[in-house]
Amino acid sequence: MIREQIDEAIRVCNGTPGDPRSFNCLHEMLESQNYRLAYWRTASDEINYRRFFDVNELAGIHMEDPLVFDATHSVILKLIAEAR
Repeated sequence: MIREQIDEAIRVCNGTPGDPRSFNCLHEMLESQNYRLAYWRTASDEINYRRFFDVNELAGIHMEDPLVFDATHSVILKLIAEAR
């Protein structure tokens, strides 16, 4: 029963080639996501912060800079000390 409902939902949302309006369901579902679906090469043109490899949601910081390293670790060490 559930499998048939899933298969029907997929069939409806997949649309029909040659019928642009049949893809409205898929379009609405993708537009409602918390992220924007885009070709992976788009990130280099549209995202203005350093990324962790190709994971665009994780901004990178310069941990190799001793000042940055010390600042980030001081916060962690302070939280650990306060938890005791």
